[in-house]
Amino acid sequence: VRNVFIVCNADTVLIDVMNLFKNRKVKVSLHAGPVHKKGNSVDGPTVEIIKAMSDYATPSSINASEQVAALLALHPTVFSVGYSGFFKHADNDHSIFKIEWR
Repeated sequence: VRNVFIVCNADTVLIDVMNLFKNRKVKVSLHAGPVHKKGNSVDGPTVEIIKAMSDYATPSSINASEQVAALLALHPTVFSVGYSGFFKHADNDHSIFKIEWR
């Protein structure tokens, strides 16, 4: 399994990034937070949460954390946002939301 991390800083950029994956059979997991750059890679708590969240994704699905789901919900004509459940990571509960294109 190969993980691709795309760092973006605004909802309009996020929508552009999501367009890259539209109608493709990939798992997309979205979360927002600081990352630590190490050479050509990134790590830190945000990356660890994304990795953990991707275990719950299925091909052609888009999962988002609460932070990103709230941002995407501001675009109701573009996205449908629905609660999917939660997972534990580092002794904390993290909500997962299913994102669908309208």
